[in-house]
This record gives sequence, structure tokens and C-alpha cells, in this order.
Amino acid sequence: MIAGVKVAAVPWRTAARETFILSIAPLFRSPRYWIAATLLLLPALFGYERLLDSYFSLRLLPLAALILASALVAEDRERGTLVYLLTRPIDRRALLLGKYASYLVFMTAPALLAMTLGAPRSTAGVSAVLARLPRDFAVVTLALSSYGALFVLLGSLSKWPVIWGLLFLFIWEQIVLLPGVFPRLTIVAYVRQLLASNETASTTGSTGLCVSVLLAVSAAAFSAAAWVFSKREYASEPGPE
Repeated sequence: MIAGVKVAAVPWRTAARETFILSIAPLFRSPRYWIAATLLLLPALFGYERLLDSYFSLRLLPLAALILASALVAEDRERGTLVYLLTRPIDRRALLLGKYASYLVFMTAPALLAMTLGAPRSTAGVSAVLARLPRDFAVVTLALSSYGALFVLLGSLSKWPVIWGLLFLFIWEQIVLLPGVFPRLTIVAYVRQLLASNETASTTGSTGLCVSVLLAVSAAAFSAAAWVFSKREYASEPGPE
């Protein structure tokens, strides 16, 4: 209410779109973004196959997602702009969706650039890489979506999302090395299965199942993050995460 006049709520889709647009400039000014983008771009120097391997064996892609996605809420809190945004007639879930969409778009961009730059250094030849690049890029996008949604959730729940994220990546996801059903409890196992050219040794199921699981993780984690963000009180929280 302003001077007795009820302020109309911004339509949900409009709020998400405007938040996406307004998130672009701060994103490019953020050191976190350039660190994350560098982690995705540097492996292109070593060729296409090594790029994909380093993304997941060295955890470079999940680390890049952690650096940026976990800060989608924290950086606004640190700058003191979060409280201002939350006083506006905007659905909080739409606000978070717009910020998450900006993360996803501007993380897939350096990943695609790196994959394209790595193609000429492929041991299989440029034509073979270009034939598989759309599929591999779709898998990388799914991975960024899944990890990003999970780390947005951690950022919404905790003041120390990076610590929890590192524990997830370097302890929990190491169970992918164990036999039996344990790999099915990780994200990286499904991603690796989708990137593998040979599905006969699958530990996680068919391609369709792997895609479905990654989409389900993205949807469930982001929905939980949006619910937490819509309910949590941020007004009295300190700046640093």
C-alpha cells in the first residue's frame, strides 16, 4: 500500500523476464562470473575430449556452477539490494527464476564457446566433433541446470553454500566410484553416462532415464529453492555469506 493505494503485483512472467534482464549487468561485473567462466573456457586449450573429461573428472563444471549459482541470492544480500527487491510487488519465485535463467544462459555460453574452440584439437577430427557437439552441449546444459539448481537451493538455505557445495562435490559425489547402485545417488554418474559413446556398461540406465533424472533434479531442487526463498525472511540477515 502506498498512500492508501494498493500497488498492483507485477505479472509473474513479466517479473521473471525483467529480473533476467536486470541481472545481466551485475553478472558481468561480478568477479565470481569471470572465475566461473574461466573454469569452463581454459580446458579448450587441451582439446575437445580432454575438455569434457576435465569438466567432470576434475569437477571444473560443477565448481563453476557452485561459484556462481550459490551466490545468486548472497550477492544481492551483500550489496544490500535484496531487501529492496523484496519490498517490490514481485513474486519472489519469479524473481529467483529470472536470476536462475541468467545464470543458466551465461554459463552455457562460455561452455559452448569452449567446446567449439576445442573441436580443432580433437583426436577424432573436427567433422566427428561437430556431429556430436549438439548432443554433448545438451548434456552440458543439463549438468549446469542440475548442479545450478542444487546450489541455488544451498544458497537459499545456508549462509555457507560454498562449503556445503564442496562437501557434496568432493565427498558425496565420490561414491560414484563405488560398485552397485551407489552411482545412481549422484549427478555426475548420469552426466557421464550421457556423454559416453558406449551404453553397454551403463550403471545408471538408459539415455532417457538419465535425461529424466537430471531434469527431475533440476525441477525439484529449483522448486525447493523457490519455496525457501519465498518464505524466508532476509531483512535482518548480515551481508556476507
